[in-house]
Amino acid sequence: MRPLTLTVLLAAFLFAAAACGDETTVVVPANEQTGLTVTGIGEIVTEPDIARIGIGVEVQRTTVGEAREAAAAAANAIIRAAKDRGVAERDIQTTALAIYPVYEYPERGAPRIVGYTFTNMVEIKVRDLARVSEILDAAVEAGGDAARLQGISFDVEDRDAVLERAREAAMNDARRKAEQLAALAGVRLGAPVTIDEVVSAPPTPKELGRGGAPAADVATPIEPGTTSISVQVTVRWGLESD
Repeated sequence: MRPLTLTVLLAAFLFAAAACGDETTVVVPANEQTGLTVTGIGEIVTEPDIARIGIGVEVQRTTVGEAREAAAAAANAIIRAAKDRGVAERDIQTTALAIYPVYEYPERGAPRIVGYTFTNMVEIKVRDLARVSEILDAAVEAGGDAARLQGISFDVEDRDAVLERAREAAMNDARRKAEQLAALAGVRLGAPVTIDEVVSAPPTPKELGRGGAPAADVATPIEPGTTSISVQVTVRWGLESD
């Protein structure tokens, strides 16, 4: 009886294993096994219509109060200079405000605080590019030796309109590639199954270096040049046999 029992148990085990394997099998439909994935790129190069000036002040004084007051006076002078030349209050935004100690390191003994540095940075949006140099020079002059310029960037105010054009160009590019590949393969292009989009639309910077630089190091005039906005789409189409 023992051999018979062992045979029956082994057969039952194999049957259960086969049944379990059948339950975990995934059958992919034929129409999901075929497809064509291509990438299309659309780039629009256009002239910018706004400029952003990153400017502010850096002041060092013996006490925190003295540093804050001197920085506030210089920053207010920069803001007034921009407003006097037509920049609206809504187009001026504080971007950084910091205070930190200045240390002296003697040959002997521990470091000691000898003063404080106060920084106050703002971004000025200029909508009339013909006045960028004028506003920049006025702001630099108003800030005096405390003025610091972080950089200038140019952008497009209505980015959505340019993005729509770039997106359309990217889809047209993807479709042209897909149609050509499908024709070469002898199949018909079906409907899009998935569409993924990547947008690259950074402002065009005119940087002075990390951490800013003394405003006296900046040369004018300023040339806005052009700015580029691009869209990349990855599209997967279904395929239909002839």
